[in-house]
Amino acid sequence: AAAAPAAPPPPSPSDLHHGPSRTLALYATAPDGKRTLLANVTATFALCPDELEATPDGYDKDLDKVQSCPIFPARVVEGDSNALAGFLAYLVARKKAAVLSRGPPRVYLEPQTLGPQGAVV
Repeated sequence: AAAAPAAPPPPSPSDLHHGPSRTLALYATAPDGKRTLLANVTATFALCPDELEATPDGYDKDLDKVQSCPIFPARVVEGDSNALAGFLAYLVARKKAAVLSRGPPRVYLEPQTLGPQGAVV
C-alpha cells in the first residue's frame, strides 16, 4: 500500500501575524484593580486579541528575550496618548516590558518612548 502524501507544512509564524489594519484597545490595571484605557492603537497584528492589558503581575525583565520576538508597529489613533506616554516612561525607568497578552501568542510592550505621530512597537 502506498503511504498517504505528507501534509503540507504549517504556515510560518511570520505569515500568521500580519493582517489588515485594525484597532486594538490598550489597558493598564493598577494593583488596586483600577483599569485605565491608555490608548486605542491601530496595528496589523492579526492574531492579537482586540483588547490588550498590562496587569500588576504581567511584567518581564528579560529584555533580550522580549526583543527577539516579532515586532508589530502600532500607532495611537485615539484616547489619551499622555497616559500611554506615562506608562511607557514607567517601563523605561524600571527596565521591563509589559505582558499585554499571555497568548498564544504572547504580546509584549517594550520599554520605549512614544514615537512621532504616536508610534509604538
